[in-house]
Amino acid sequence: MSMIVDTVCGVALHCARCGRVHSHAVSCFTGRNPAGKELRCCCGELQAEVSGVHRHQIILKVFCVTCEMFHLVLLPVRVPGGVEKIYCRQTGLELGLYGDARQVEMAVSANDRQMARLFRQMDKDAGLADAKGSGGMIVNPQVLLQVLNRVHDIAEKGGIYCRCGAQKVRAILLDEGIELSCRVCGAQRFIEARDEKDLLRVNGVEKIELGPGHEFRFHR
Repeated sequence: MSMIVDTVCGVALHCARCGRVHSHAVSCFTGRNPAGKELRCCCGELQAEVSGVHRHQIILKVFCVTCEMFHLVLLPVRVPGGVEKIYCRQTGLELGLYGDARQVEMAVSANDRQMARLFRQMDKDAGLADAKGSGGMIVNPQVLLQVLNRVHDIAEKGGIYCRCGAQKVRAILLDEGIELSCRVCGAQRFIEARDEKDLLRVNGVEKIELGPGHEFRFHR
């Protein structure tokens, strides 16, 4: 009777250069090589390095764009829930995913589909984007997607409103962020989504208030 042992887990990381999420298959035995293993995005950017394995844990050095340094992370070889997220301990920002290789790949595919929908939405708003001189090129697609998801979460909880009393807010996707405008009084504001610092800012608030004269405030 033979026994098959799964010795591979999946790691998917956000790329600091191209903004995409790239997945990697990591062997549990990789760390036995003193030189470790580099994990690079398809664009060539170094995303992380597997530096060892200790008692069913993978030792991963992953680059954090916000902190501009590599963080040392211990990842269990097996994840009960299939897939878990990797976070920066200092900022709480998501750095990537790890877990069952197949499920990680499925999560990356789902992310790619979200990105495709994002680009289709950009095409619909191309006239407004071009009017603002953007040229229709998204600066950081992954950050824009995460900022959009966060703004959507705030809106679902009734946290986006205008000082005129209205809660009817329109959102337009642009290449460097999201433009919110009140459908009643016309007050508007641009929420930047160029890099992880912009994402960190919007992740730290629960309410977004628009007001007459294009005033705009975040509320924690």
